[in-house]
Amino acid sequence: MRGTVRGQDVYESTGTSERKVAEHVAHKRETEIWDCFLHGRKQVSTFADAIEVYLTHDGEKKFLKAAFDYFGRWKLRDIDQTAVDKGARATFKNHKNSSINRLWYDPISAVMHKAAEHGLCEYKRFKKLKIKPVPPKWATPAYFETFWPYCNDNLRIITTFLPYTGCRITEVLSLNWKDIDLEKKTAFIKTTKTGVSRSVHLPDIVMNALLELPHRQGRVFSMYRAKDAVNRAIRRTVERINRDIQHHNHNHPDQPKEELEYLSTHKLGSHTYATWMMRYAGLNPRQMLGTGRWQDIKSVIRYTHTVASEEGQKADLLPGATVKNP
Repeated sequence: MRGTVRGQDVYESTGTSERKVAEHVAHKRETEIWDCFLHGRKQVSTFADAIEVYLTHDGEKKFLKAAFDYFGRWKLRDIDQTAVDKGARATFKNHKNSSINRLWYDPISAVMHKAAEHGLCEYKRFKKLKIKPVPPKWATPAYFETFWPYCNDNLRIITTFLPYTGCRITEVLSLNWKDIDLEKKTAFIKTTKTGVSRSVHLPDIVMNALLELPHRQGRVFSMYRAKDAVNRAIRRTVERINRDIQHHNHNHPDQPKEELEYLSTHKLGSHTYATWMMRYAGLNPRQMLGTGRWQDIKSVIRYTHTVASEEGQKADLLPGATVKNP
């Protein structure tokens, strides 16, 4: 359909080849333009319009599809907390609250905020689902002492890089040899979740592992194409270790050995790095921010439970008491 309504040029597809349907769509579009002229953009703007504005101003396309499929032609004025909550329940039936917040509430809030900035609707805030805090899981040095002997060289090297740098697996897999300075023992991480590049120190154990790799061009860990491949390799290795442990305990019951828990790359990397930096390196939350791995203090505070605080250690100064026999 093409033409001019109230001085606005219209050149759009009706999305159909049937004449009656096309006429209905054209009439509806003309009505929208008139409503916008008579009542203002806030009365007629849709979620699809808001997404267009959001993407035009460098918004992130990731995770928008579910919201667009549900709210696409909804008027922004009709999207409230009740509608968003109802949409979440209808769209994500078997997801954890944390996943629903990330996949649903966060992108919708971002789109609506940008729409409000550009006069398409009033500012609206949506409450996200409550998340029960879960202490982060991390690997002990003993975990790796059991794990590494079962790894092939590639898996051993990449799972050495993770806990000693704190890098996300996506950052590790995109790392290129030209971004590594072997003399200064640093790696420059260009692509990060926060969009802020940073330089990472490479301890000797990481340097020695990297030098075992036979190539010095292209991606450092080119043997893995995606994080799922690394996680599968970790899971298979842990399963093999546990089979051996079960067999060992069956034949030698007097020498028990605990089975290993499968830990993903995120737990072996970010969680372990944070815990070790606090527990063994003695960093406090503010100092942790100085590593560049985290951008806000809230992300770091969750790891403080793994270390007795300086204040907590003052319990050594409490008065003692003696037990007297009755």
